[in-house]
This record gives sequence, C-alpha cells and structure tokens, in this order.
Amino acid sequence: MKKLIWIAALALAGFVSCDDGGDANLCNMSATMRDLSGLDGCNFAFELSDGTYVIPALVFYCGTPPLPENETHNPFNDVPFEDGKVVLISFTYSDIPNVCMAGPLVTLTCVREVGASSAEE
Repeated sequence: MKKLIWIAALALAGFVSCDDGGDANLCNMSATMRDLSGLDGCNFAFELSDGTYVIPALVFYCGTPPLPENETHNPFNDVPFEDGKVVLISFTYSDIPNVCMAGPLVTLTCVREVGASSAEE
C-alpha cells in the first residue's frame, strides 16, 4: 500500500511540474508564426521548436472604461503577423474551449521579434 502511495505521489509531482510556456513575461521560447487558416477552425498559430503548435487566444476586453493597460494590453498586437516570421514568446495554457485541433489554446504573455531589444517595450 505504501508503494502505491509513493507511485501516486510521484505521478502527481510529474503532472504538477509540467512546463507552462516558460516564465510569464520572459519571451524565452523560440517560435515561428504560421497561418493555419486552411484548417477548420484555425487562424494564426505558433510552431514551437519541437514542431508542436500553440494557438493564441485572441482576447477581447470589455468593461467600464478606462481599464488599466495591464488588463487591456494584448501582446499578440506587439508584432505584426507574417507567416514564417521567427519570434520569441511566452504563454500560459488557457482553459477556454478551442475549435482548432492543431494544438492547445494559450494566452500570450509576451511576443517579441528575434533581435528586438527589451528596451523597445
């Protein structure tokens, strides 16, 4: 019985320690912008270095103006979309339902063109 508890604890630790797209605002993951509009329910995506895709949640804000910038700023608007452009991103996985089956839906926390300095932000 103790062995079973230890196995369950180790398995749980493995799930808890899964990568969530890096630290929230580091822009430390290389990705290539891809146009997946030819796939049902898809639009823009980021292809990660391991070949997997993440789909950015296109967030629209509502509320009583004025809202603070940290609540209304969408990092996806920081870099113009170009199919094949290499960027650095960071994200968190989203709980929002996703129609595009190419990859999981994520909330972008940072998008920066490769070679762009952080002083420009």
